[in-house]
This record gives sequence, C-alpha cells and structure tokens, in this order.
Amino acid sequence: MIARSRAQIMVLGMTEGWFTGKRFASYLPAKAPATTVQFTSARRIINGIDAPRRSRAMRYHSNLRLALEVGGDLSNVHLHILG
Repeated sequence: MIARSRAQIMVLGMTEGWFTGKRFASYLPAKAPATTVQFTSARRIINGIDAPRRSRAMRYHSNLRLALEVGGDLSNVHLHILG
C-alpha cells in the first residue's frame, strides 16, 4: 500500500509539476515515444541534473516503458525505485 501511494504521489507530482515546477509536458512529447535526450532532460522534473543517477534513471525508464508497452498496467510492476 505504501509503494502504491508513493507511486501515485510521484506520478501526480511529475504530471502537475509539484517538485520543481517542471512537469512531463515540459520535456516529453504527448503522442510519441520520448528520445533519450528528452528523457534525460525530463529528470529535472523530480530533482534536477544528477549525473551519477542518470544511467539508473535510464534503466527505470526502459523498464517502465516496456511494462506499459506490454500490458499498459503497472499494478504488478515492482517499483523498487520508490523506496
């Protein structure tokens, strides 16, 4: 339950710009897959530029994107990135 609440806060925060004033729409295209450059820039949505975490963020992006492409449902995806 805690992980689900964290995920909801994270998604709402990134969608609405709660954390840094930047949101998904600031960096990512609405109707096409994001490029690596766009996704890397989108890290600013949460906590700005942090080079050591960039490769880890790319792995999360790849895993979440694959999960969405395969089933469109993240309810069974282990979101270890949150805790």
